[in-house]
Amino acid sequence: MSTQSNTRPARVFLAFTYADRSFYEDLVAQLASFQRVGMIDNWHEYEIPPAKDWQQAQNERLTQADIILLLISPDFIASDYYYSVQMKQALERDAAGQARVLPILCRPVYLEHLPIARLQFLPRSDPRKIKAVSEWRNKDSAYTEIVKEVKKAITELFGASPIQVPPQPETAAQPQGTRYFTYNGHSSYLISAAWSPDGKCIVSGGGDNTVRVWDANTGNTLYTYRVHEGSPIRPGFASEVWEIIWSPDSSKIAFAGKGVPMVWSPQSNQILATYKGHSPLLRIIASMAWSPDKQYIATTNLVLQP
Repeated sequence: MSTQSNTRPARVFLAFTYADRSFYEDLVAQLASFQRVGMIDNWHEYEIPPAKDWQQAQNERLTQADIILLLISPDFIASDYYYSVQMKQALERDAAGQARVLPILCRPVYLEHLPIARLQFLPRSDPRKIKAVSEWRNKDSAYTEIVKEVKKAITELFGASPIQVPPQPETAAQPQGTRYFTYNGHSSYLISAAWSPDGKCIVSGGGDNTVRVWDANTGNTLYTYRVHEGSPIRPGFASEVWEIIWSPDSSKIAFAGKGVPMVWSPQSNQILATYKGHSPLLRIIASMAWSPDKQYIATTNLVLQP
């Protein structure tokens, strides 16, 4: 196979059956180090458009690949599509010098009489012995042997220096934040929110007179407490939830509703304590803090004159 120009990363195509998807995912993770330095791109992670036939899309990708990794297993050999179509097409491109085919033995299967047997299988526990990935005690070592051969093939294909690593900027740009969940349930604006110390829940409150506890991993509402309505001076204002804190053991929540701090047990939906002592005039609890021993709560407030 002739050496090509190093103007682009190598295109790696992985052919595998659904039964061997775990081997595919492990191998892609190992290949990530090549993506980091520009030897390969994320071409193998393509998505097939919904309106396009997936077999046609895969065949098109295979014909454009520089390196083809065949993840061989009993299911691969038993599949008419993968054995008779994809493997046949890959071997033809390898024989024509258009691509490099590297067969990887994921699970043991008898291959001696098959056309693919002429190729050098991976991984090898030593230069003379093929050993299926599933038979390795340390599978990371098996994948390391595989990626070494992938690098060798890339080097032979693109030259001694496959891809030049681009210079890194002195100050790397900060990654943008990622939105994982949107919590829908409040009917009005939010004022305060707090993450539970155990990291499992989020509590929030604001202008709709409710305190809501959310499952941080799913966005589902777990518990809801409705604060008593209004104030004779300015209806609705005094029932806003201005401050929320969790107890150190994540079992209780303290919040300021109707102008006085309260302690709520979400699981039993009970108000355990109500703290009085701040000015009786339009109280706004500005901040709260729970002592590490769970025995005390400290609060400060603002006073708005009517």
